[in-house]
Amino acid sequence: MRRVVNYFTAGNAPAFLKRFIGGGVSIALEKNQTSVRPLACGDPIRRLVAKCFCIGGKDEISAAFKGRNYGVGCPGGVEVVAHSLRDTLKKHANSDLGLLKIDFRNAFNEISREHFVKSTCEMFPTMSSWTEWCYGSPTMLLYDHRHIIESSAGVQQGDPLGPLYFCSGIMCLVNEINALNPVYNKWYMDDGGIVGDVELLKKAWEIIKTRGLAST
Repeated sequence: MRRVVNYFTAGNAPAFLKRFIGGGVSIALEKNQTSVRPLACGDPIRRLVAKCFCIGGKDEISAAFKGRNYGVGCPGGVEVVAHSLRDTLKKHANSDLGLLKIDFRNAFNEISREHFVKSTCEMFPTMSSWTEWCYGSPTMLLYDHRHIIESSAGVQQGDPLGPLYFCSGIMCLVNEINALNPVYNKWYMDDGGIVGDVELLKKAWEIIKTRGLAST
């Protein structure tokens, strides 16, 4: 099994397998009365390889996103963001500072695939062959055991490396906002909180509107 995993991690598997190994069975879970959350149950080999990367690169992943995005490599990341934001708002309650709260719509499905692949390969070179193998060309999702969907955009929710890919894809956006020196700039995947004066928040909002998910 180790030999098989190494074969795939190196990107040496035949190209004709990409469509199947890089795809999977699609499931639509009800999100609310008007929308669904699409998940992709990938092939066991793909999940195994992805989990090996998650475990083997745990320290590197944590260091890469430390202090910026708590959705990857940070146990209890939700609590860290929630409590730190609460403390920041309490500390600056009587100031002229404001909070810009970001929550991208349909974020995982709409992020530019070309961009997050490029960003991930730059941030984590050891994953580049596998990342490009899985996301470099369209793959097949099977919905309701009879409908074939061509997966050619976004991160597949259900891929163990999906959160890392997404966070890698918006990292330059987070860093660009951080360069404005806000009082607070922390994210949990696509949920961001930025605290600063009005002019700074306007600049941050312009960056987000201009860059978005399709062009980050």
